Amino acid sequence: MNVRALRRQGVPSRSIHVLDTPIVNTADELDMLSAALQSKGGQRIIVGTNRAHARRVHLLSNKYYSSRGELIVHAVSHDDYQPDQWWKNHRQR
Repeated sequence: MNVRALRRQGVPSRSIHVLDTPIVNTADELDMLSAALQSKGGQRIIVGTNRAHARRVHLLSNKYYSSRGELIVHAVSHDDYQPDQWWKNHRQR
């Protein structure tokens, strides 16, 4: 479903790489992205995430992974996450 959404937005098929490794946390995700970037000989990856995780991914990637390539973090625009309400609504967590 994600690949179809990217294709509808005009992303070329050759630029979409689906990674199958199980992810447990943000550090695992960044390790996997870094390894994929190096194995493909790439220089940058665009990461789409929700608003709740965008800042954490950006900060961790800058702190631990910036020497391995550029990670561009983009929060999705259709996200109903409200940071000032997360603790009141279990669905926001």
